[in-house]
Amino acid sequence: MTEHEIIKNKVKEFITNQKMFTSVNLTNAIKKDGIWINNSGVAEWLRNNFEEVNEELGDSYHSSLILVMNDSRKANLYYPFFADPN
Repeated sequence: MTEHEIIKNKVKEFITNQKMFTSVNLTNAIKKDGIWINNSGVAEWLRNNFEEVNEELGDSYHSSLILVMNDSRKANLYYPFFADPN
């Protein structure tokens, strides 16, 4: 399986389970499966491919910038339409 397929499958899993997630959450879940992919690669993949997967699944996920690391950094949070990202 290619890196693209691995990330796409994990995104589909998170969306199917209606989980809120960032690229770090995906990266850590992929690592738990025994596969090493850098977070920067997962984050880039999400920026470039998330909308396609969201439309493919017919789901209504949104994304918002949130503060992380004691408010020193920003990350994209992906969440179901009914969830409060705050």
